[in-house]
Amino acid sequence: MSEGTRLLVEVVPRVPDMVPTRQNGEPTYASKLEVAEFRIDPALPAEHLGRVVRAGSPRPGAWFEVGGGRVKVPRARVVPDGPGAGEVVRSGDGALLGTRSGALLLLEVQPEGRRPMSGAAWLAGRRGPTVLDPLVGGAGA
Repeated sequence: MSEGTRLLVEVVPRVPDMVPTRQNGEPTYASKLEVAEFRIDPALPAEHLGRVVRAGSPRPGAWFEVGGGRVKVPRARVVPDGPGAGEVVRSGDGALLGTRSGALLLLEVQPEGRRPMSGAAWLAGRRGPTVLDPLVGGAGA
């Protein structure tokens, strides 16, 4: 049994009897997240990018640039294998985005100025190879 499962089984039955307590120490400040922090960088592992997509949904939304236009990614799933980092290929009902390790199955995308659509529909409307635009100035730029 994993540590999290063990703690859950131990603590959940005691919740009705627990009394909330104040946090000790100084409060901490978390700065506002910037839209640039939700840019999908294929040089990062798919597992990390999957969390970026979930954290950014619905707003501000994870995104990448291809052909000079921004594409938001409202829904994606991590898969173990895919194309080379930054390449996008069709896969079933979605589009497969290669990353440093693993891939993101883009289940839903929203190109700039368009309605959300499946990754497969978006990719079907593109001509030629689809490769993400390079990041200018590195990750998070």
